[in-house]
Amino acid sequence: MQIRHKLALQFILISGILICLALFLIYIIFANQLRSEFYKGLESKALMTAEMLVKHNSLQPDTSISGNNQEVDLPAKEKVIIYNSRYEKVYAFNKNDVVPEFVLKNIDKNKNLKFKVRDYEALGIKYRNKLNEDYILVCQGMFFSDDLKGLRNVLITVFFIVISFIGFGGYLFAKQALSPINDLMNQMDEVYPAQIGKRLEFEDNKDELSRLATMFNNLLDRAEEAYLNQKGFLSNISHEIKNPLTAIITRLDVLLQHERTNAEYRTEISSTLADMQEMKDVAEQLMQLARITSGNESGIFQNLRLDELVWQSKANLLRLHPDYHFKMEANELPDNPEQLEIRGNENLLKTAISNLLSNACKFSSDQTATMKIFSPEQGKVQLDIKDKGAPIPEEEQKLIFKPFYRSPSKRHIKGTGIGLPLVLQILKMHNAELKLHSIENKGNCFSLIFNIASAANAS
Repeated sequence: MQIRHKLALQFILISGILICLALFLIYIIFANQLRSEFYKGLESKALMTAEMLVKHNSLQPDTSISGNNQEVDLPAKEKVIIYNSRYEKVYAFNKNDVVPEFVLKNIDKNKNLKFKVRDYEALGIKYRNKLNEDYILVCQGMFFSDDLKGLRNVLITVFFIVISFIGFGGYLFAKQALSPINDLMNQMDEVYPAQIGKRLEFEDNKDELSRLATMFNNLLDRAEEAYLNQKGFLSNISHEIKNPLTAIITRLDVLLQHERTNAEYRTEISSTLADMQEMKDVAEQLMQLARITSGNESGIFQNLRLDELVWQSKANLLRLHPDYHFKMEANELPDNPEQLEIRGNENLLKTAISNLLSNACKFSSDQTATMKIFSPEQGKVQLDIKDKGAPIPEEEQKLIFKPFYRSPSKRHIKGTGIGLPLVLQILKMHNAELKLHSIENKGNCFSLIFNIASAANAS
């Protein structure tokens, strides 16, 4: 069953129950009012009969009067019976009319009593005449009202008319309420891989449908990013691997054409080994980036000293690149060791810091990277890595964090375009911030801002 039909049926059911309750309440109130007036009528007839028969006279059982021999003309559906204080019948419209003695005693005790005798509603009243004689008046009548029957028929008719309009209106209401969902579904159905950039169009009414459409558009954003990354990965990985492979094949082919000296063989093999090492580094970075972006990287997190991570990364780089230079600005280094403790994965953080230090040395004219560790605010510790290279243009500052992007002005410098995207994903994994500031004629500054371990544990 479609949702619109379910909503319409639920709307009809709830409305029908409420209308039934309302109409039933109206019927009960009106019936009680008619019943109250009915008993008032019985009381009036009983008193009127008493006024005529026993107000100034005494009636004895042996002189019981039958209504058929009197001028009193009571309706056939209403009968009056009179008993004396000894519960002896002294008057009856019909001689066969009898009221049980226990009922008469209750009337005598309560002075007023409503009860039922077969098909008749009855009212018992205690009455005292001018001679100070007590009598019990019992007036019986059949409660049946044409007005009540007419009201019942009208209410039933009104119920079915109203429920019909409610059903029709509920269906239209459900159809109109779900119309935006149908529109969104039709738009979703038109999204194909070739149209991955298409987004849902909707009115932002700050409601659940707007939130649903926004979430779907965000999902499309992530899907498009993954699609473009995959597309870029396939085109760029082939380029990154093809170049070293081509160089290796060409070098080996040339090497095999003639006999070479041992020195020449050693030189060519060293160059080939360097190209293969480059391919290995690219493959490792790609696998690490793929694991992090897919959420499969789940290393051990522990408390680490940021300054120690920097020194260890620096030492590893110097073993591989002895020509690199590093400077540490220690004038703002926190005195409290706890201000330097962060929580994270040691290998991943070393990878991120090493990538930034390596880039700073590669792009600086003097191959020097400047480092600074300080506390920008309470609960934070920041690492700045500065280079003396050409400032990165503002339009490229977001592009450099996309996999395989290489600035046209930096293509002459060896690189893969994987390092910065890897750094960004590692810092996201550690809930850390990465900021880039470029200053004309002074170079670029990458800022890594971490929560200190004590603040992270407290939160």
